[in-house]
Amino acid sequence: MIVIQIIITVIIPAVMIVCGRRLYKNIPEYGSDGFAFKTRMAKLSEDTWTYANRLFASMLFAAGINACIIAVLFMIVAVCLTDVNGWALAGIIALFEAAAVVLPAIATEKLIGMNYDENGQLRKEMKKKRKERK
Repeated sequence: MIVIQIIITVIIPAVMIVCGRRLYKNIPEYGSDGFAFKTRMAKLSEDTWTYANRLFASMLFAAGINACIIAVLFMIVAVCLTDVNGWALAGIIALFEAAAVVLPAIATEKLIGMNYDENGQLRKEMKKKRKERK
């Protein structure tokens, strides 16, 4: 029974991992339809589009791996060491995982605002940092 409960808790992180990996490897063209990070700020320019989609994909992939590991370990420990109802716990964990899907989007949007101006141009201080890295 615990195996089915663990599978339920792994579904959302697995989707996050697959979608993050797919988006990172195949960023859609600027302004195209389909699966992409499409916010107002991401659509400001082609540069913001690429930056936002790569960043979101990376964060979604990493969040999916972390959520998967934490959920499985928490589920095993909680069900094996306590008398908690595994089905209820699987549902609660799934709710937290669904909320965790939103965090990469919020962070991506915040970082776009920090690195790009309202016209989609890279901020001067970010241009300096890029030049220093090269």
